[in-house]
Amino acid sequence: MGSQEFNSKTDGSEVVQKFSSSVKDKTILVTGVGPNGLGETLCLLLASEQPARLVISGRSLDKVGASAKIIKDAHPKLEVVPLKLDLASLESIRSAADEVNQYDGAIDILINNAGVMNIPERQLSKDGIEMHLATNHLGPFAFTNLILPKILASSKSPRVVNVVSNGYALSPFRFSDWNFDGKATIPEEEQPPKKTCEMFGVPWGLDYLPSIAYGQSKTAGILFTKELAKKLEGKVTVTCLNPGAIDTDLWRQMPREMVEKVFAVMPPKSRPQGASTPLVAALDPSLTGDSGAYLNDCQVEDVAEWAKDPKIAQRCWAWSAQTAGLQV
Repeated sequence: MGSQEFNSKTDGSEVVQKFSSSVKDKTILVTGVGPNGLGETLCLLLASEQPARLVISGRSLDKVGASAKIIKDAHPKLEVVPLKLDLASLESIRSAADEVNQYDGAIDILINNAGVMNIPERQLSKDGIEMHLATNHLGPFAFTNLILPKILASSKSPRVVNVVSNGYALSPFRFSDWNFDGKATIPEEEQPPKKTCEMFGVPWGLDYLPSIAYGQSKTAGILFTKELAKKLEGKVTVTCLNPGAIDTDLWRQMPREMVEKVFAVMPPKSRPQGASTPLVAALDPSLTGDSGAYLNDCQVEDVAEWAKDPKIAQRCWAWSAQTAGLQV
C-alpha cells in the first residue's frame, strides 16, 4: 500500500524528500521530457536528491536539450544524458534501446511518462498503428522489453513505472478492432461503457473517437503493468498510476474551451502535485510487495476487471509482442 500521508494535494517535493534513499546514487530514465511538462518536473524533483545519472528522452532533441539545460543549471554536478526516442516509431525505439544498452551500468528506475491524448482525427504511426495506442502503449512496451537486461542488471531494487490514466475507464482493449478500422462487429465486452462516457462528458461510439482511443491505450498500459509484474516477480517491481489532470502540453490537441470544461469537473493539479503519484509509484519501498499496483492520488486503487483480468493481460501481451515484432 502507498504511504498514507500522501494524497491529491501532495507536492512531489514531499515525496522525494521522504524517499530520498530511493533516489540517491541511482540511474533513472524518464521518457517524455520537454519544457514545462510533467517529465521535466519529475526530473527536477528527482535531481534534488542526488541520483547518479538522469537519462531524459523525447521525440525532439532540441526540447530534451532545453530541459537538460534547466536541470543542469539547477544541479550542475548531476550527469544528465539526452536520448532521442520517438515512441510512435519502432525504428526509433530500437535505435534508442541500442544506445541505452551500450551505457555503462544498469538502469535502476524506468519511468514511462511520455504520452499523447485527444488526437482529433484518426492518425496512424509510421508502423500503421493508431497513434494513441502506438505512443501510449506499444512504444513503452517495446522500449521496456528491449532495455530489460539493463533493468535486470540493477542491484538497487529496480522498478518500472508506467504513467497511465483514469481515462482507461472509457474503453476496454478492442481486440476485435484495436486500430479503429471500422469493423462491423465489436463484442459487447470490448465496447466503451456508455455510463462512464456520460460521466466523463465524452461521446460514445464504436468508430474512432479521441477519448475512446485514448482510453483503450491506457487500458493496455495497465494490462502491460500487470503482466510484466507477473513475469518479473521477485526481480523488478512494476507499477502504474494516474497522475491526475495537470495543465501541461498534453492537452494541446483539445480546444481550450473543452479543456476548461474538463478542469471544471476535475480541478487541475499543479505540475509538482501531478508529479507526486508518479514519484510514489517509483520510490515508495512499501510497493515492492505490491508489484502490478495501480495508484491514484498517491494511493493504491483497484481497477476495472477488463484492466486486470489475467487472461486479458496475457492476450494483450501476446498482441503487443507480435505487433512490435518481439520475441518476449
